[in-house]
Amino acid sequence: ARLPVRSASGRERVRLALSRATSVSDLGSCARTLGHAGALGSELAAAKSLDELLVVSGEVAEWLMRAHGFQPASALTQIEHTARLVGNRISRLAAREAAADDERGPDADTGSSRGRKGSPALAAVRAVHAELLENYVLWCAELRLRPVCALPAAAIFPLSASAQEAEGLSQLADMVLFLCVWGEAANLRHAPECLAFLFHKLAKSAADGTAQAPPSWAEEEDEAEAQHAGAAKGLAEGAVEGPGEGE
Repeated sequence: ARLPVRSASGRERVRLALSRATSVSDLGSCARTLGHAGALGSELAAAKSLDELLVVSGEVAEWLMRAHGFQPASALTQIEHTARLVGNRISRLAAREAAADDERGPDADTGSSRGRKGSPALAAVRAVHAELLENYVLWCAELRLRPVCALPAAAIFPLSASAQEAEGLSQLADMVLFLCVWGEAANLRHAPECLAFLFHKLAKSAADGTAQAPPSWAEEEDEAEAQHAGAAKGLAEGAVEGPGEGE
């Protein structure tokens, strides 16, 4: 069974988050994300619908957009990509657990075993993260580098209810960043070592606060239009003055 999609509210909250991210593109405004990281970790651990996964992934993507200036349309696609990867893994893990319960029989104590396993969402994030970042970890091992997290669990844990929630949110941030890089990498996505290098650099700059997002797309368009208008005005003035100079 797939995770339920309760309404369009999750997607609307994601769009609002991306709109905020594109309106302010400096890393200094991202500090508030760490301020509510504990709440985000709890939301992720309790997520039981696609909407809830979309909201948490969107909040993380907003922070990453402020840091690195990803294109809004591309980021929106990767937010849903992330949420569906996690949602599908939750469904697969639940089906596997149900099959295992059937094999154990009705007399087995399944309630206590489920309680020990913790949050299905955190388990799904852990599994997807291991697969998605596997090549990056191997790349780091080959170059004798220490893997970097965009949002280190150590920075989240003082604000979080548990170490598992902090680790889960940190892993989700890595997944969103990797997929955003993959989404905008064009032909470089066919070169895994290039993706690993880009992820490593962007994760490191986000983690240590040195990331510098480029101007927003709206600012670039306004600047281009202003330059075009100035150039057109200069050409018009030259055309008017030209005949007078020749006479």
